[in-house]
Amino acid sequence: MPSAPPSADRLIRPRQPMPAFVRTALTQQGLANLYKARPAYQRNDYLMWINKAKREDTRLKRLDQMLDELRRGGVYMRMTWTGNAKPATKSTIKPAAKPRPARKSPRPAAKSVGGASGQKTAKSRRKAG
Repeated sequence: MPSAPPSADRLIRPRQPMPAFVRTALTQQGLANLYKARPAYQRNDYLMWINKAKREDTRLKRLDQMLDELRRGGVYMRMTWTGNAKPATKSTIKPAAKPRPARKSPRPAAKSVGGASGQKTAKSRRKAG
């Protein structure tokens, strides 16, 4: 059984401060509650990812991606995240692909000169030669 993600006090990476422009964007777009609903490690990873950008335009691009993922739900860092997705139903579960049977490829016939007629093979002729 998978273990639960670390709580806010047990984060693996150093805790990141939330820049004012991130807080403002979350509040203005009404996404603060969706952000708070995410696990602590995701909130921290988003902030670290935004804070580590060297250029302002990169920080804003990353902020836009975070906001879009919060809006859409079911996505974290461009990966599918099922933490807030609807439970699977029979109509949404794809059947497992059937394994393909192993191919039986015919082996090429061994080349011999003379074969069962008693003649020498090409290998034995070279030795005798």
